[in-house]
Amino acid sequence: MYAYQLRRWFTWCETNALDPLVGIQRAHIELYIRHLGDGGLRVSSVNTMMHGVRGFFRFAHIDGLIAADPAVYARDRHGVHFLTAYVAGV
Repeated sequence: MYAYQLRRWFTWCETNALDPLVGIQRAHIELYIRHLGDGGLRVSSVNTMMHGVRGFFRFAHIDGLIAADPAVYARDRHGVHFLTAYVAGV
C-alpha cells in the first residue's frame, strides 16, 4: 500500500519537475492533496493516500535528511487540515 502511495507521489513530482524530497514545501503537498481530490478521490481516500507520503517526510525529517516536515501542516483547498476533515466527515 505504501509503495503505491509513494509511487503516485513520485510520479506527480516528476510530472511537475519536483524532487520528491529536497525542496518540497507545504504548498507542494497541498497542491498534491488538491490533485488527488480533483482526480475524484473522496476525503477518506485522500487521507489514505497521504499516509505513505506523510511517513516518508516524517522519517526523512527524523533521520536529518530534511530540516522540517512539509506535510505536518498541509491543508486541503478549503483550509482544513485533511486529517481533521476526515475525522469530521467533511
